Amino acid sequence: MKTSRRGFGKSLLGGIPLTAALLTGKRPAAAAGPGPQDAPLTGLLNRRGAGCSRGDFSSRFAGVQIGCIVFYSYRQMPALDVRSLLGYLIENGINACEMECASAEMFAGAPPAAYAMLTMMQQFSPPPGHRKPGPMPPAELAKIRAWFKQAQAAMPAVNRWRATAPMSKFEEIRRMYADQGVKIYAYKLEPVEASFPDAVFEYAFNAAKTLGADQVTMEMPGSGGVAGMMGQAKFKVDTGLTRRLGRLAAKHKIMVAYHAHLEASPTLWDAPMAQSEYNGINLDVGHYVAAGNHDVIEFIRKHHARIGSLHLKDRCYPQHNHGRNQPFGQGDTPLKGILQLLRDEHYRFPASIELEYDIPRGSNPVIEAGRCLAWTKDILLRNGPEITETA
Repeated sequence: MKTSRRGFGKSLLGGIPLTAALLTGKRPAAAAGPGPQDAPLTGLLNRRGAGCSRGDFSSRFAGVQIGCIVFYSYRQMPALDVRSLLGYLIENGINACEMECASAEMFAGAPPAAYAMLTMMQQFSPPPGHRKPGPMPPAELAKIRAWFKQAQAAMPAVNRWRATAPMSKFEEIRRMYADQGVKIYAYKLEPVEASFPDAVFEYAFNAAKTLGADQVTMEMPGSGGVAGMMGQAKFKVDTGLTRRLGRLAAKHKIMVAYHAHLEASPTLWDAPMAQSEYNGINLDVGHYVAAGNHDVIEFIRKHHARIGSLHLKDRCYPQHNHGRNQPFGQGDTPLKGILQLLRDEHYRFPASIELEYDIPRGSNPVIEAGRCLAWTKDILLRNGPEITETA
């Protein structure tokens, strides 16, 4: 008996296991491939007669491709392996995504430190309805710094694996997603350090191309660490590393798009972009506004040819509610004007929903991502008012 796409997604979600990686940081036995733990998922994903055939849903509206960054947007869900993430995307009706390396590397057989980010996000993401307002407390920031320090210490083993990682597993992921009509347009490498050998970056470009992506995304390399990214310390772009990355990107003919948090400014990307035509921008419009910039629409107009993708979130200005994330349409980020700009100017780079506002009590990330998608769809399909910046 055939089921609807939404019914398929719900049946998939019903079979999701709680992965051992989230509870212990250890790689579950089935993570590298099909096995007893995820057999229900494998069966559903391979059943073309389940009612979720390629092309029967789309999150491209009025020519604008809306996607989602995964695993991060679903980080409070119980399982974050690539099959589970695909189930969430299908349930939401999202047919494109930016994939972070942790879930892909778990599937490909990387050592546990490669996807410890999953565990960290679970630890630092409060349950729905439990986040306190205001800036990040110093104790919480200290815990995140300590986690990053531990992760850095484990990176040599991860990078040795990356230097010889089998691309066959990434091809499996591409086919798994493509069979359900989902396009992977970006692959995010994290973390990124100047000490990494070129082989690590070569791996990222090869993995991206194997997944079918046209860009590698990563945090803007620079000084200041976590505090610099959070706007609590001086940040300076590591132009030596961006020069290396631009050279490697040119070799592979694939963009490296740099993401920024509260270090974002109108000139942050200038030096990297001057170094290589393959150095580009992964613009997080919410962070850009929360950093105190009031020109996000003009920034997009000016640099649209160098933007690989956007991250969509609605943050406040720093003087308003501490720059806090809000549900779409309720913050200071001019999301309506941004979406209209993409539509009216026919910009072809995708825009990724990045679910970062507090999940209300009684809800979950899949429900909230669906609300974000519905809001963006409504804006894009509406002949709305003129595009303006939020004052």
